[in-house]
Amino acid sequence: IQKEPSREERTLIREFGRMIQEQNRVLQRLENDLLRAKKKCDELNEKLSDVQLLKDETIKEKEAMEARYTETIAQRDALVADLDANVNECVEKISAYESSFKEMAKLTVRLAVKKIRKSGSRARTLLRRDKFTAKNIDVKPP
Repeated sequence: IQKEPSREERTLIREFGRMIQEQNRVLQRLENDLLRAKKKCDELNEKLSDVQLLKDETIKEKEAMEARYTETIAQRDALVADLDANVNECVEKISAYESSFKEMAKLTVRLAVKKIRKSGSRARTLLRRDKFTAKNIDVKPP
């Protein structure tokens, strides 16, 4: 046999019922917020993974470019060294040719002087009289 709850008990039951309903609403709201936060966290983790992959690809690309440019610079340095060696070689050849040309000119002058001395008195006479002109010289090809 159950006894009817008293008025005070009914009031308390209603108040506690409202409190429980309020707590249930707060709990439901918090659960919804938690689900949204988890969903947002998953989205952000996915974006973070994408960004990390992009970063890794960018780093690999940067390293590859650095390697290519380092190789290109090394090739250019080698080319510059070769060209510098070629220029030095050409300068040495030019210097040798200049020395050879100067020596040839000296020898030519000495030979000319010897030929003039050997040519005899006629050339000496012409030279002494200042009648030495291009007409008076018989140039014979060697």
